[in-house]
Formats: sequence, C-alpha cells, structure tokens
Amino acid sequence: MERTRISTKDCYCKCCRRGAFRQKFKKFLAQQVLVMLYVSCFQVLSQCCDTMPVFNNLKFLGITSEEGRGWQAMPALLKNCPRLETIILEGLLHYETDKCGDACPCISREGRGRSLRACPVNRLEIQGFRATMKEMTMIKHFLDYFPGLKRLDVVIEDNEPTQLRNPELSKCVKEMFNLYSRLFPSCSVELMVSGFLQNKWRAQGHI
Repeated sequence: MERTRISTKDCYCKCCRRGAFRQKFKKFLAQQVLVMLYVSCFQVLSQCCDTMPVFNNLKFLGITSEEGRGWQAMPALLKNCPRLETIILEGLLHYETDKCGDACPCISREGRGRSLRACPVNRLEIQGFRATMKEMTMIKHFLDYFPGLKRLDVVIEDNEPTQLRNPELSKCVKEMFNLYSRLFPSCSVELMVSGFLQNKWRAQGHI
C-alpha cells in the first residue's frame, strides 16, 4: 500500500456523532499507513472503544490534544496497532477522566501502562512542550512503559512557556531530561527547540 499521509481534519469532523459514519471511519482507518487524527476525529474513536478494530497497516499516528478533550480512545487505539512505529503527539495536556485508562498517569490505577506495553512504537515525538510538571510526569510514564522506544523527541512550544523563562525552572527541566537519558540508555531522549524559537532567542541574546 502506498504511504499516504491522511489528514482527517476536514473530511470527518462534521459527522462525528453518526453511528453509521463511525463504522465507515473505522474501516477507513484500518486501510491507512499514515494517519493524523485531529481532536474532533479522535473523539469518534472514543465512542467505539469496545468495538475498536485492529489497524494492521498503521505505522505512523499523529494525534492533536486539547485541554478540554479526553483521551478515552487512547488505550484501545494503542493496543490495536500491532505495526505502529511512530507516534507524534501535538500537545500532552488533555481533560483527565478515569477512561484515559493506563495510557497516561492522570489517575492512579492498577495495571498502569498495560496498553503502552502492548504497543510496538519505537519513536515518539511530543510537540508544544510547556515544561509543566504534568507533562514531565507523562514523559516519564511513556519512558517507563513503551518497551521498544528508541527515540523520544520533545519539542518546546514556540510561544515560550513561562516555566522556561525562569532560569531555575529551566535548569531543573534540563536536569530532568539528563536524568531520563541516564535512566533509559536504550532510548535517545532529546529536548528540542524549533528553528523559529531558536532564531527568536538568538535575536534576544539568550543564545
């Protein structure tokens, strides 16, 4: 199958609540190799976690997050992508519910990380990092439970997170990433700055 990057932002969000549409949507996803799921489309899958098909072709998965939307579909989705290689998360912050399951550490539970342990992903990229403690906790959770993770790239939010403007907090975040690198030597852990932000900091004399 040709590796085609699929953007579902405009194609499906208008019909998210229709039962017949959900079936077609799942069937469509099952045929894809590369998929970018925008927030509204991710909610489609949250309505059918119990009937989630196996996405045998899916190797690249991108997901956008919003603080007002939950990750209810995440555990079932990760467990049903047996050939997944790369995940890109555009933001980690989301609405915390008990249905996020074991995909995140929002709510303490037994069997934590079960869906992550079943996922073969080897590369994870997190975009829009704001350097909050909640994000740091989630990053550690991913490192703990993705068994085959070889590369983790964390890209700082372009709008300059307030936390990283504070020299002490910025130093603490860097030390945490250095610690992650030592604790998980089989995984390359990188804290990255976009070209836009790097040029901005250079113009301001920060680098």
